[in-house]
Amino acid sequence: MLDGSAITIEISGAPVPWARTGGNGKRRFTPAKMGKWKDVAGLYATVAMAGRKPLTGPLLLTYTAIYEIPKSWPKWKRQAAVDGHIGMTSAPDLDNLVKCTGDAFNKIVYTDDALITKGAVNKIYGPVAKVVATVTRLDQLPNTCTRTELNAFLELGRAA
Repeated sequence: MLDGSAITIEISGAPVPWARTGGNGKRRFTPAKMGKWKDVAGLYATVAMAGRKPLTGPLLLTYTAIYEIPKSWPKWKRQAAVDGHIGMTSAPDLDNLVKCTGDAFNKIVYTDDALITKGAVNKIYGPVAKVVATVTRLDQLPNTCTRTELNAFLELGRAA
């Protein structure tokens, strides 16, 4: 179901989650840390795109937030985390991490994050904090397709 169009973006540093925007009810603002993260993620995405146009159509997002193992942990616990035996069960919530990075990729990696129809997401420990996100075009038509487009798609034998 994948058409081979994939972009992988690695963003150095601790992942930042989406946060509620503050404001007085009339005007809203983006928290500074989140705004900076989205700017940095957008720069990494722009470099990874290497001049290509944003992807369109149904997309798969594979997302991994990697957090540095706490230096205060004893050696045995650090090793267990590296081996994947200890899950990163503390805050932030995984869905907020994906939302912040997904929003940062809008108009750069894809035309709109609403195009993401499938995903695999992870929050793990590793030696270095970073985010690794891969966006892959799926071999499907968007829900806006016409009957003619669907028939042509099916004739090409591209549907499962």
